[in-house]
Amino acid sequence: MIKVLKSITLIGVFFYLNTLVLAIPPVVDFHWLRYIVDTESNSGAYTSLEYDTNGFPHIAYTDRADVELGKGVKYAYFNGIQWSVESIDAKGGGRLELSLDSNNQPHIVYGGNDQTTIMYATRENGEWILTPLHTAYSIGQANYDRDIQTSEDGVVHILFTSDNDPRPNTDYRVIYLSIANGVISEPYMITNGIVGKWSSMTLDENNNPAVAYWDNGGDLFFAHFDGSEWQIDNVDNDGYQNQSGFYPSLIYGADKKYYIAFQSHDPKKISVASGQPGNWQIEDAADLPGWQLYDSPSP
Repeated sequence: MIKVLKSITLIGVFFYLNTLVLAIPPVVDFHWLRYIVDTESNSGAYTSLEYDTNGFPHIAYTDRADVELGKGVKYAYFNGIQWSVESIDAKGGGRLELSLDSNNQPHIVYGGNDQTTIMYATRENGEWILTPLHTAYSIGQANYDRDIQTSEDGVVHILFTSDNDPRPNTDYRVIYLSIANGVISEPYMITNGIVGKWSSMTLDENNNPAVAYWDNGGDLFFAHFDGSEWQIDNVDNDGYQNQSGFYPSLIYGADKKYYIAFQSHDPKKISVASGQPGNWQIEDAADLPGWQLYDSPSP
């Protein structure tokens, strides 16, 4: 995971020699500095990095990098002097995402019950509150991408993918729900089919959610809530011609445009789509001659 702040500062968090490491360059010289955050063996898989209003880093991650999809969810944060590390759920893991609200409180979505349950964790009065949000029909079938965003009005927005019926390895659903004042909304199925293995979510200036996701037809799809209902748009509809839409990363810009970075399998490249629904421009950013598509749930 790499994040860009103010267009010049690169921040990296990664797993190195069985330790969780944060790397950040000084503002002037741009030399990388390395901070060891968690020294426990095999810590640091599936990291999610956010910065609070003071500019301090917060990281959610799994504890067992030697286990597929990780095992044990942890949270680390820096207060300007030292790092603190907390264990959230020893049985949780998988792909996780962290979001900080306007009060710098953490909100995390991750997998539980052998990736059968979508879990939500937040901290209240210093204690972690763990809430199950959804249970898949079949064991391990809620193991794909998840995302979480917190809006200025305090609403928590959550995106995940789960199976569509009791038959294993059939269709999937891309599902959205929100949490406002502790009340969990009814899950809404944005779309279903062989979809959503890779997805990403952002919020617009009205705090309405938007989602980019992969479709098995080889396309990159975009869905957004317009204030009354969800609208779905095909961003890159070349289909099997280039097999696009892998690993999308979606943001909403100050220019009120959406930006989606994604990968294509044939030819192997990174592209960026920008624009609004129905009006997309796609530019190729980089070739990926050595990139491979992994069929595993944890590429």
